[in-house]
Amino acid sequence: MQKMYYKLTFSQTAPLRISNGDVENTDSDLMLDSRGLPFIPGSSIAGVLRSFVPESEGEELFGYIGKDGKVQRESSILISDAVLPDICKRSDIRISHRDGVGINDRGTALDNAKYDFEVAEIAMQYTSILEWTGNTKSDQGAKQLNILTKIIERLESDGVSFGARTSRGYGSMDVFVQKREFDFGKGEINSADVLDEWLTFDPFAPDARWDMYSGQISKTAENYDVSGLIIEMEFKMAGSFAVRRYKECVSGKENLASSVPMKSAYGAPVIPGTSWAGVFRHHMLELARHISCPQDIRDDINLLFGVVRENNAKQKSNLYFSETTVEGGQSYTITRNALDRFTGAPVSQALYTSEWWQGGKGKLVIRCRERLTSLLGQLLAVSIIDLNLGLLTAGGSGSTGHGCVEILSLKVNHQDKTQALSRMDTTFLEVESK
Repeated sequence: MQKMYYKLTFSQTAPLRISNGDVENTDSDLMLDSRGLPFIPGSSIAGVLRSFVPESEGEELFGYIGKDGKVQRESSILISDAVLPDICKRSDIRISHRDGVGINDRGTALDNAKYDFEVAEIAMQYTSILEWTGNTKSDQGAKQLNILTKIIERLESDGVSFGARTSRGYGSMDVFVQKREFDFGKGEINSADVLDEWLTFDPFAPDARWDMYSGQISKTAENYDVSGLIIEMEFKMAGSFAVRRYKECVSGKENLASSVPMKSAYGAPVIPGTSWAGVFRHHMLELARHISCPQDIRDDINLLFGVVRENNAKQKSNLYFSETTVEGGQSYTITRNALDRFTGAPVSQALYTSEWWQGGKGKLVIRCRERLTSLLGQLLAVSIIDLNLGLLTAGGSGSTGHGCVEILSLKVNHQDKTQALSRMDTTFLEVESK
């Protein structure tokens, strides 16, 4: 018999959004432990890991419940909550409020569709322990360990996302894996030594000894599944932009502008994946309308980005958009007066100040789980070209010249497509298998 322990160390690369179901502070409050710190429940980790493999393999490793409601196979692994270290304090993390609003097909806000939620940002790492017990000399044990190895290797190479709106960049984590193995079948004398070693092993202790984990699958760049798409862009802001937060959403500061750019815990302006998804969806629908695509093509676009049907049934987005953190640049403020659209005269008591961000560089990653149809691929490619031309903009006030970007490099499934973009070749999403 063997026991395998894996220490999973998660590092946040985007804000974490796991709700506890309460609405005390926002419409969706963050789940916190007894210390008031965010954590990732073991059940959430198990659910995500199970989704990495086909259903039959998931049932083999994680167990399943039969149609009669009785447990047919218990899980062969135990997974702890992913928690922050004991030295972490509430002052070490930033829990901030973000707000969103429902958008119609014309890109304007829906009535009574505004909402807000809590997110957590922290530089410290979360730790979870995964334990597997089995016998690799049996067919079942060898099969389970093979499934688990595939899951661990994908974790280490691709990372993972937890919580809500993961297809919009929230909850993204890099993962570092360590391993410890105990084999109790190496002879009577050795088994006693191994047993003593196992009895004194505390996987949660800070000084526990771990071995480096070395998977047999290399990084994503060489092994990405070409049945889907991964689009990576590096760009610079060609002017000013802001995904705006309004004064009433920012507590404790009296002298702020009426609206300020949304920023990360470290003070850098951000463009959330929700904003990217919104502008790309709207632009693709507009392109389809301009070239007189039939309604079923526009329905396919909505299905691609996710849709809520009339019976409240939800179709999950097939596209993932990362959150962009803009590095560099600087802020500035503009004070203006609203004008009457008919007379052009200033509106009484309508003076307001807005903060904007000028310049900087950022990255955007778009992933599609499946290869797109030819027309959808071309619509997405034209949208990326229009982003580079300033016809598709990020953030607010795009119609007045804000939010324009210049794409510096473009990769599709890790193949450089920057020259194809500069030629405005709409076939750059059609990559060949290696």
